[in-house]
Amino acid sequence: MANHLWQRAKQDLCIVIPQSAPDPVVWEHCARVAGICKQVAKLPEISAGSVNSEALTVAALYHDMGWVLQCQAGQINRGELLLRPTSDAYREMAADWIEVHLKGVVPGGVVERAMATIRQSSNRRTRLVEAQILADADNLDQIGPPFIDQIIRKCRWEGKTLEQILTTWQRQEEYKYWEARVNESLHFEAVRAIGRRRHEALRQFMTSLAATITLDDLAALSSSRGEALPPFQPATGVESP
Repeated sequence: MANHLWQRAKQDLCIVIPQSAPDPVVWEHCARVAGICKQVAKLPEISAGSVNSEALTVAALYHDMGWVLQCQAGQINRGELLLRPTSDAYREMAADWIEVHLKGVVPGGVVERAMATIRQSSNRRTRLVEAQILADADNLDQIGPPFIDQIIRKCRWEGKTLEQILTTWQRQEEYKYWEARVNESLHFEAVRAIGRRRHEALRQFMTSLAATITLDDLAALSSSRGEALPPFQPATGVESP
């Protein structure tokens, strides 16, 4: 069932584009979230046997099906996919779709549990462990390097420049947006620790991007006083052209 479900989810979640390759943005996110869920479910603080792993996988793979449905219905453009927080209305669409389309594909009890998991994943006070895990996985995937793709797509869709991307990032850092998101949106401390590491990785990328855009990384040219810069050293195992 597992392999068939993943193959089915890929077909369901990739947006079909006439005369072009399917858009995988929703599928890629949901697949990563499902992988994160599998790992989070192994945490020591989660009681063995308390998680319905099949329902958790179904919920993770299809939790953003609402975006696909809206895009297919022409309600949103594919360039808008995942560029704002998923609403409860979208979660309801995903749960309803599962109820109609996955009965017979997965056992009935799994379907109901997956639907409840999706619906309750936005409830910070939920006691449903699958919903807690899904919420952490979904949030973690949006913290750190994966955010780079999202913010670039968002800024390009809105006609913004790389400089404006940096302005958005700097404002987030000023208001400690990511620190608050890690501390307040994640249920499990082990996941928070990973979130902090991913935030730091994102910070390093943005620092490098800022230096590239402002040309600060060229300061060595003026400070070299005409002396040749050291030759570039390729990474180990990579031959020079």
